[in-house]
Amino acid sequence: MSILYQTIKDKNEITKINSKTLFVGISDESYYKTIQDAINASSNNDTIIIENGIYNELLTINKSIILVGQSTDNTIINYSSNNSQRQVIIINIDSDKCKIENLTVTKNTYTGDTMGVYINSSNNIIKNVKIINVSKAITIGVNKNNNILSQNQILNNLIGIQTWKSSYNFIENNIIFSNAENGIFIHTYSYENTIKNNIVINNYYGAMIKGSNNNIVYNNCFKENNYGTIICCGSSDNIVYNNIFLNNSINNSKQSADITNYWHNDFETGGNYWDDYNGVDEHHDGYGDTPYVIPEGGEQDIYPLIKPPEEIMCEV
Repeated sequence: MSILYQTIKDKNEITKINSKTLFVGISDESYYKTIQDAINASSNNDTIIIENGIYNELLTINKSIILVGQSTDNTIINYSSNNSQRQVIIINIDSDKCKIENLTVTKNTYTGDTMGVYINSSNNIIKNVKIINVSKAITIGVNKNNNILSQNQILNNLIGIQTWKSSYNFIENNIIFSNAENGIFIHTYSYENTIKNNIVINNYYGAMIKGSNNNIVYNNCFKENNYGTIICCGSSDNIVYNNIFLNNSINNSKQSADITNYWHNDFETGGNYWDDYNGVDEHHDGYGDTPYVIPEGGEQDIYPLIKPPEEIMCEV
């Protein structure tokens, strides 16, 4: 027990007052054998540490706990079933103030609609989690706000990360790769979410903002998607700046007509780097002298960047 605990503690600096630590695995007889048994036995503010292994479970978290794997690539929740349920949720977070860290979440034989992580609460942190081969990797539910999704790998799903009528969430420092529909989907009455420092590659839509206002998208790399970013369906007052748009096959970005959004910030911060921008910088201020026009909607990036920002990562 002490070796596993020290490994996790050294890596994550987990410290709690008036709480206990529970362990899941097979290397010690005192460990819980399933993650859900440990959750059921826990109390608010407890930490559950999961030993490396493969766990075929569906989890419901109804307490404010920390759930941490020994290592992301080797602590795997792999749901496998021949049942024909309409939809399953692999990790369902029903309590506020939870933290989920260092896990892989996927499915095997189950062929139905599968959510990797469903956040049905607020003020949670999902960090360093890899989600592969499910229908919807991470969904933030209706009126569930102030969640942080950071340093995750979202790979080969139908939809990567989506919000649904939820606000004030942070989607940051994630790798979002090869999702068949949306890499990031800000969906319907989702306001003031922040999308920053993500690498978004080879999705159909890198990021879509639909029916949602006042969201901010900056310091991301949108590369080799069909569409880099699309804003549509009544969305307004969203701001997109200091991103790299590179080799997106249909359009780097697109916006519906009759809505107002902002594809640049102020002069000091500028707009975005567009690989299909053909303007010049005769003023030598780092910005193109003519605007970049967003297809269909006609909005403009009036400060298109001549060179991609060096601080933005585009490789995985």
